[in-house]
Amino acid sequence: MTYQKLYAPEFQILDRSSSQHIDLKGDKDSWTFYRTAGDDRELPVRTSHAILTALHQSRLFRIIHGSLNLYCGLGGMATAEAILTLYRRYLDWEDDLPPILKQLDVDSQPLPHILFLHEAFDGESEDFLVSLVVRHAKDAIRVLEHSRRLYSARYLTPLISFCIIHVGDVLVRYTPHDPSGTQVVEFCLSMLQEASPGFPICGPLQELFRRTAVECGVELPSNIEEISGNLGSYGMDDILDACTRLDYKQPVDQSTRHVDENVEEEWSSKWQQIVENPDRPPPPTPEWARKRRGKRMRIDTLLNDG
Repeated sequence: MTYQKLYAPEFQILDRSSSQHIDLKGDKDSWTFYRTAGDDRELPVRTSHAILTALHQSRLFRIIHGSLNLYCGLGGMATAEAILTLYRRYLDWEDDLPPILKQLDVDSQPLPHILFLHEAFDGESEDFLVSLVVRHAKDAIRVLEHSRRLYSARYLTPLISFCIIHVGDVLVRYTPHDPSGTQVVEFCLSMLQEASPGFPICGPLQELFRRTAVECGVELPSNIEEISGNLGSYGMDDILDACTRLDYKQPVDQSTRHVDENVEEEWSSKWQQIVENPDRPPPPTPEWARKRRGKRMRIDTLLNDG
């Protein structure tokens, strides 16, 4: 999708009504640590809860899909009501998680795919208030630290690699002293370095995030060469291959044009009505979803797709 403008994806994701037939009683497969050659240790075997996790992950990705459509202007301008209704869907998704997927303390040692679920939630549930973005970023860093302590960062997915630098970007840009910006840079770069053997795109992402830290006036860690590999050696083609554009950040100028000019005036009243109302009804079906219901996927362009 290189060089293309921001677009609204048109694919269908499993929703609550279409997932009622899933039999969670059969979700009894086991999980254990990966073994390497010569590893003869007795490792614990645990119930994976893989189907349950995948079910809630699909519901989360449906909300993320709605976010993309909202920011792309599909269905009209992004009003305060539309933005906060979407944000409330994130909060309701988190509230609806079963206890086994909510438990993240060290003693319970949550499985890696459950940690991935929370990393995706805190890395994606962004909104238009900086304080909320910062709060989610801090939550995401804590989950990432927990995940690394339990399982290392060797098997990070590309999605989480992008989440890491977006979370780090928020913290060094808006709150560089709480936590320390230098520590955030060190953590993010070392996570990407550990994952880079599996996904070479981590190298260009490291370089881009280093540039962000310098741009924000954050002091780089003293061991930056040790934790960041070949910084400075990545050119334009490497970055395009990783991000399909010359930056990992989204083209905000293409999103803000779809935001209603009255958002600021309506924000406070809509916040009280939609987010803080304890008797709030379930959020309505978004306009874009009503328009797409029953519609087959269509391909609008083949230009540079893939």
